[in-house]
Amino acid sequence: MERHQIVFLNPDLAGLFTAYLSLRAGAEIAVVDETARTTSGAIGYPTSFPSGGTYNPGDVDVMAIDSGFPPPVWERIPALKIFIGNRLVELNSDDGTGGMLLSIGRAIPRGKSVWTLWLQEQFKKLEELPRRDDHRRMTGFRRLEKSVANSLLTLELPEPDDFLGLMDTLSILTTGRGIVQLDLKDFPLVLAGFLNGWHMPARGEQDWSVSIARRIRKDGARWLDVESVQAVQSFSDRSSVVRCSDGTLLASKILVFPTHDRYHLPTKPGPSSAIRWENWYGRALEHRESEPRLTVVRPNLERPPINDNFVTTHLRPDSNGYFTTSAPIEQRYLAEEQSDRWHTVESRVRFLIREKMGWHIEDFTGTPGKPSGPDIVVPGTVPSVNYPEGPMWGDDVFTRLKAADHLSTRIVGRLK
Repeated sequence: MERHQIVFLNPDLAGLFTAYLSLRAGAEIAVVDETARTTSGAIGYPTSFPSGGTYNPGDVDVMAIDSGFPPPVWERIPALKIFIGNRLVELNSDDGTGGMLLSIGRAIPRGKSVWTLWLQEQFKKLEELPRRDDHRRMTGFRRLEKSVANSLLTLELPEPDDFLGLMDTLSILTTGRGIVQLDLKDFPLVLAGFLNGWHMPARGEQDWSVSIARRIRKDGARWLDVESVQAVQSFSDRSSVVRCSDGTLLASKILVFPTHDRYHLPTKPGPSSAIRWENWYGRALEHRESEPRLTVVRPNLERPPINDNFVTTHLRPDSNGYFTTSAPIEQRYLAEEQSDRWHTVESRVRFLIREKMGWHIEDFTGTPGKPSGPDIVVPGTVPSVNYPEGPMWGDDVFTRLKAADHLSTRIVGRLK
C-alpha cells in the first residue's frame, strides 16, 4: 500500500498544472494516468480554435514564469472570418483599430456613424489597460452593473442584431463571456484580446502538458501509467484507496479527478447539462486559403451560441487541407439515448462549413474521448475534489491554467 496526500486521476492540462502547483507547495502527490483511455485530440490536425490557444498570451507567459517554467513558444494568427447571420465580416488584428472599423463598416454599413462613435470611445479606453501594475490584462471581471448589450441597445441602431451579434461573438472568443454577461467597463478587454491575435502553441514545439508532466516526475512525484483503474474504495479514516489493474494500491487523503471522465460521485443526477467544446477533424480539398485562417459561423442570431449555432474552424495552408472544427456542445447530447440528436448536430455542422465557406469536404469525423472502463462511483465518504475536464464553453489555455492555480490553493488548504 502506497500512501500519499493527494492522488490525481487522468489529469488534463488543468489537472496537471494543479498537480504541479500542489507538489511545489509541499504536498505529497501521485498521478495515475490510464493508458487505455483515449482523448479527443488528433495528431496532424490544426489546434482547436479558440479553446486550444488564447487571446491573452501575456497572462500565460507571466503565469509560466511565476511557476518556474519558460514561457510557451507561441504562433500568432491575426486573420479571422466571422459569418453572422447572412453577413461575412473579415477581420485582421494586424490592421489595428482603423482596419477593424473599415472591415465592420463594409459588412454592416447601416448605422455606421452611430456604432463607429461607440467603438471609438471603447478604443480610447484601451490605453488604460497596460498601466496596471502587474502588466496583466485579464485580472478578473467587474461586477455586472451595465452590460455591453444594454449599452448597445441604447444606440437604437437600424440593424442592431448584426452588430450586437458580432460584438457578442468577439466577446465569447476573447473573454469567454457574452455581451449580456460582460460589464461595459470590461469591454476594452475584448478589443485588446482581438488586437493581440489568437495565439496557439507553436507547431513543432513540445506540448506544455508534456513539459508539466516531465517536471512533476523530475520533482519526485509518484507517476503511474496503468492500463486502467479497477476500483476506488474508502477506509474507515475517510481516506481513499485506488486499486489499479497492475495490482498497485494507492491510499490518499484527497482524490482529485475530472468531472467528465468515468469517475463521479453518488449524487450524479444523470447526463451532464454542461457545455463543452467538442472537435471534428476533416479535410477540405481545393481550398483557397494562402494563410492560416480562423472562422466562426453563427447562422441564427435568435438562438444561443451553442451546438450547431457557434461553429469554429482552423485551417492551415501547410496541412494539405486538413482542418479542425469545434463547437460548444451540450453534454446531454452525448448520452446514449440522445445519440440521434448528436448525429443531427454533427450533420448540421458539416453542412454549415460546406455552405458558408464553399469547401469540398472529403473527410469529416469526430473522435470523442473514450473512458478506459465502466463508470466508477467514488464513495461519498471519500474526501475528493472534481474539476471540469476541459475545455468548457468559454475556456482557453489561460483560463484553465488560472483555474488550476485556484484549485491547487483550495486543495492544499484542505490538507492544512
